[in-house]
Amino acid sequence: GQLVVSVSADGFLPGQVTATVRTGQTAERTVLLKRSGSIRGRVVDGTGRPFQDFPVTFYAKGRPAGLAVTDQHGYFGFLGLRAGTYGVTPGVPVGFGPEIRSLTIDDAHGSIETTFTVNLAELRGRVFKSDGAAPVEGAAVHLVRSGTVVETVYTDGQGGYRFWILQAGT
Repeated sequence: GQLVVSVSADGFLPGQVTATVRTGQTAERTVLLKRSGSIRGRVVDGTGRPFQDFPVTFYAKGRPAGLAVTDQHGYFGFLGLRAGTYGVTPGVPVGFGPEIRSLTIDDAHGSIETTFTVNLAELRGRVFKSDGAAPVEGAAVHLVRSGTVVETVYTDGQGGYRFWILQAGT
């Protein structure tokens, strides 16, 4: 009967071929794998200082399709991408971020590196129980601008929360 041979490997897009196998015969199929693309980058301030735990939004077909968070050195990455044009912007899709940077992955540019330099403010704090000593983990903290919730984060084990604000305001 008809079978499908499906192959996956790190650094490659999945591939497959069909094969028809009959009793007493040998079927041989070669699977060609294309390297997957990636977009990697870094988020820094005007002096080159990296931003840790900073969100970076990934867009496919004009819509938010993924979110990465920078590591301690400000690096982020989106891996396993097919050829195409994608968008990347520091921040979350709430209208605070700068323009969406358009990046194209093709045979000549399978791995793209980019750096975002952002000027921003940080708003952070902690949430405690009414005794002032015990932190509250998992509390929803909403950032509100002009009466609209624009971002929600959850407190960590020490009751801490953080918002990165790309347009400083009150």
